[in-house]
Amino acid sequence: MRRKKFLGIAALAGLALLTLGTGLNPDEEFKLILTWQKPDPYPPPTLAGMQIETLSRLLDSGNLQWYMPRPEKDKWEAVVGLKVHAPPQAVWDVLTDYPALCRIMPDTYLACETEYRRGHEVKNNQKGQTTVIKFAYKYDIIDIVTEDPPYHHHVQTISGLDKRELDVVLVPVNNGAETLLFMRYYLNMAALGYSMQAVLAVMPMVEPPTAVGAANYHSRAYKNEAESRVGDKAPPEPRPLDFTGLDLPTLKIINDHGGGLIRETPQGKIIDAIAFSFIAAPPARVWDVLVDFDHYPEIFSGSECKVESRQGNQVTVLEKTSSFSVLIFSFGYELHARYTLDPPYHLSYTAIDGTYQGSHGDFRIVPIEDGKQTLLFHRAGINLEKDNGLTAQIAKSGAFPLENMMDMMGAQSALAHVKLEAEIK
Repeated sequence: MRRKKFLGIAALAGLALLTLGTGLNPDEEFKLILTWQKPDPYPPPTLAGMQIETLSRLLDSGNLQWYMPRPEKDKWEAVVGLKVHAPPQAVWDVLTDYPALCRIMPDTYLACETEYRRGHEVKNNQKGQTTVIKFAYKYDIIDIVTEDPPYHHHVQTISGLDKRELDVVLVPVNNGAETLLFMRYYLNMAALGYSMQAVLAVMPMVEPPTAVGAANYHSRAYKNEAESRVGDKAPPEPRPLDFTGLDLPTLKIINDHGGGLIRETPQGKIIDAIAFSFIAAPPARVWDVLVDFDHYPEIFSGSECKVESRQGNQVTVLEKTSSFSVLIFSFGYELHARYTLDPPYHLSYTAIDGTYQGSHGDFRIVPIEDGKQTLLFHRAGINLEKDNGLTAQIAKSGAFPLENMMDMMGAQSALAHVKLEAEIK
């Protein structure tokens, strides 16, 4: 037996999004975000040492997402980051245009009213609705907003979704022509009522990915509105990731906190996810693991793999994963995939038929530490168009960020298995 059975679900953690000074140098301002000590009940910052250039390049290729622990036991909050092709002032104007919420997020906000504005404090009364899994909810919410212009915006919900909390931090880049937007989002789902409390009792980890979905939805709405106001037209999909020259300490911090990239269209349709892992083994060893298709059932526990053909640099395999169910969700699938090998650093795959035809992904090996170790990227996208099962229906409906979660956790799980196998002495 080559190893103990391993489940590669990434550990949840993340970024404390804090405040930003008013200087002109974005790197110096970003350091202030990471060193300012928030008062209770916020956790202290944990991600000092990130490089803005690398964050900016990552955000050209997708939306960053990760999690961070809250002071309360077993409570997590989501963090997302994305790039807005508009200057910070344009983004700030959208953030503080509270009546516009009903227009830019009509599926969520049904009524938007500002009760008062006192200096930097704003009280907003709103009617909202949401769907989580198969449950629909409507609610009246009262938000207290603290504005810290021009770069920090805090919202505390005091009624309706009690304890809901978010921070938005803006980081100017490209000489102030563009903005990195980071949102820290905590969603107290128990406030939705008894039905959700019952779900949380069985599946407490429903809460963090739901918060990720909410944060991504809000951030995307702000991004699209700001870009529209300045006349920018977003490309149909994000750029491919440029793997050269990325700052390793920044990637290490993101990786240590379960981070990755979700690639989507401007309308929010999921394309795929990119995760990465640092592996204490040379690239040649990692490559050998990746192309060892005959031993995939031992490398990826709970799977089956049959090699059907090998022609030149192409290998056709039939892969199956074990099925399991949690509440109404069922997981497990069969993939008939064609792998294209481009040694020594790249291989890609595409599902050529079956229920998940069009699912795709690739692995990219980046040598580090003078070739003694490896930074491995994995891009994974599952195509659910032909899957009419209940789990797929929920994912495609957008009622729960399941497709996001499946792509990201699938990529992270594969990386965890490869890492474990490659590091075996």
